[in-house]
Amino acid sequence: MVGYARSLGFEHVRFGLEVATRSDKEFVYHIIREVIKAGATCICVADTVGCNLPNEFAQLIVDIKANTLGIQNVILAAHCHNDLGLATANTLAGICVGVRQVDVTINGIGERAGNASLEEIAMAIKCRGKDVLGGVYTGINTKHIFTTSNMVEEYSGLKLQPHKAIVGANAFTHES
Repeated sequence: MVGYARSLGFEHVRFGLEVATRSDKEFVYHIIREVIKAGATCICVADTVGCNLPNEFAQLIVDIKANTLGIQNVILAAHCHNDLGLATANTLAGICVGVRQVDVTINGIGERAGNASLEEIAMAIKCRGKDVLGGVYTGINTKHIFTTSNMVEEYSGLKLQPHKAIVGANAFTHES
């Protein structure tokens, strides 16, 4: 499919590895090598069922980079689910080791327990990106995060928990 997409003139073709975190690593390396040969420009590593801890997800990215010919020529992406409550942490762990494109959703909305939260990732990068994450940035105007979150809450009908990080009613209400 990657080669077919390229033959149609698509310059950017992203290939997603469903359940990469639960697959045999040698198989993952093989698939990535083949789709890079076929013309993929972005490889998305997915923690599809949200079962990894941050160190495990980061190690998978490190291993992919060390064992996959041609990986330096593509963009690495992360797609993390929140079943263990670690989608944001796993996404940030991926960024720490070279992921440069992330799948996020406003308010973390997604199937089952959701996905990495745009507002959490954006603010973590804004607050810590320069010092801890190797200087990465998003370009997101974070002044609009709260308004956007409220709009998504209103239109989706999915109420925010008051203790939701960044945008919940209780976030940042305590000072010391």
